[in-house]
Amino acid sequence: MLRKGFLIYCLLFLFSVIIYSCCREEITITGSGELAIITLETGHEIDTIRGPFGLRYSAEHIIAVAAVSEFLPTAHATSCEPTVVNPFVDEKFSLQVNRTLLYEGDTIWPGTNLLNVLEMGPSFLHWPYRDFNFDQNVIGKTHLENGSITFTLNGETEDGLMLEVEKEIYWEM
Repeated sequence: MLRKGFLIYCLLFLFSVIIYSCCREEITITGSGELAIITLETGHEIDTIRGPFGLRYSAEHIIAVAAVSEFLPTAHATSCEPTVVNPFVDEKFSLQVNRTLLYEGDTIWPGTNLLNVLEMGPSFLHWPYRDFNFDQNVIGKTHLENGSITFTLNGETEDGLMLEVEKEIYWEM
């Protein structure tokens, strides 16, 4: 009986170590971060927009990992998604440009939130990035004279941290 009790105790201890090893990574957004312009095909950063593209936003953040027992150091390979302490508030995101453009024949003025106007490709969130895609559907309906353009992305986290980042790039289509 003592042996059976010890075996159950060991199994419960091992199970708790496995569970405790998972899901202990916490991410806290601490600042505005960076905005990059990327190709949709490769995800590589570009310096001139000549076709479909994406804006890749990466917030400044810190990662805290709880110190856990190292009985199963590989448990992190199969661990759960990290927990974001202060996640983005999707409704608070806005994307603007500093130039007037035409979209489906309508004038879009500087400072207009493009996320509410353009039929953009989906916004992906794969930590630590958030992508805003300007696919062929959007590009085909947009007219903008060649030249320098500045994108401004604003957002907010659940704890009220205000985020703003700008990226200037050359538009050539």
